[in-house]
Amino acid sequence: MNRSHSTTRVQPLDWKTESFRPNQTNTVAWNIPLSPADINSLIAGFQPESMDDRWFIYSEGPNDRGKLLVNLHRSWTGIKVAQVVVDVTSGSEHIDSITWNNGEQTSRLSSHEAKETVAGTFKWVLGVKFPETALQ
Repeated sequence: MNRSHSTTRVQPLDWKTESFRPNQTNTVAWNIPLSPADINSLIAGFQPESMDDRWFIYSEGPNDRGKLLVNLHRSWTGIKVAQVVVDVTSGSEHIDSITWNNGEQTSRLSSHEAKETVAGTFKWVLGVKFPETALQ
């Protein structure tokens, strides 16, 4: 898929979304280095042209501590599958952590499955490739 991004940043209200359901998430640290080009792709996000595109991705921030929140939703249902916290502080750009939906909606994803989903989606949709060690 990996379409070229326009200069417009995808906004949360550009597509149907649902929030995480209470008590149905897990969070773990995840230290993955990112390039400035990767950060730009994450900030831009992705708005599907149709439900067949499978994903809607938008970012929030960065906040005053240099943290960017990248949100991944399924395009058909709007279900929030994951949120990745990215440190965009110059010189140390990296993913800090991942929070994922571990409820019935996502077949109770494990930590490894959630990381695989995010890594695959970032690569396929945004062109952001993680190092091979990212899923170990």
